Amino acid sequence: MSNGSKSDVFSVPLVAGLLGGSASTALLYPLDLVKVRLQVNENSRIGAFAKKRTIIGTMRHVVKYEGVVGVYQGLAPALIGSAASWGGYFFFYELGKKKMMARKRKLHNIQPTEKIKLDATETFSAACMSGAVMVCMTNPLWLIKTRM
Repeated sequence: MSNGSKSDVFSVPLVAGLLGGSASTALLYPLDLVKVRLQVNENSRIGAFAKKRTIIGTMRHVVKYEGVVGVYQGLAPALIGSAASWGGYFFFYELGKKKMMARKRKLHNIQPTEKIKLDATETFSAACMSGAVMVCMTNPLWLIKTRM
């Protein structure tokens, strides 16, 4: 159980992001695999009469030739990348909001016991900064995932 310590402020969003990113990736990974397969095979169609591939057709092809396990080929780097991205995103988002609130308290001389809220621009800024940090940190993971 949480006792409301300062570390909980950052560990709860981190764990929630890790679990949420992992769960969504595990559930939706087959669609990502199909997307990548369709993108890779896009240039292999020659001529006006080339057969148009569909999501369902591609999924059937993978299952037929690679088995059900084939739809999860390359899942490990995707899980690592997604968990790291979402866990880190929520961690840095909460950190950014806390820093902005502390700065706002100091700037406007607001007591620690008073409630304080960030406006839409400040919240948007925290989200943008968090997203930018995580793109820089996890881009190598996404490159590895795509190449696999």
